[in-house]
Amino acid sequence: MPVAEYLQRVDILKDLTREEIETLFGGVMLRECARGTVFFTPEDTSSRLYFLKEGEVELYRLTASGKRLVTGRVGQGAVFGEMGLLEVGRKRIRVTNRAGLEETAHTEEAV
Repeated sequence: MPVAEYLQRVDILKDLTREEIETLFGGVMLRECARGTVFFTPEDTSSRLYFLKEGEVELYRLTASGKRLVTGRVGQGAVFGEMGLLEVGRKRIRVTNRAGLEETAHTEEAV
């Protein structure tokens, strides 16, 4: 399925025309990710927005002792990333793929 066609099915984008989606998300690509893929950490600068086509990701923080504290999970159809696309700053959470392979559309660094 072409990226623009997939993005037209994403809930928050469904009111946009195909032309608007292609203009806004021309740099988007689909990427297949293996279980355990880390999408971002608090040390990363914000630059990407993710649209989860299938699978599930886990949002978590590390405690002072290094243990994982899960703060949430999101699945198919979710949009995740940080507000860093709108403001510069550091993330407070980590996001890791937890359910096998999935396809994720994400914006390029320039977006």
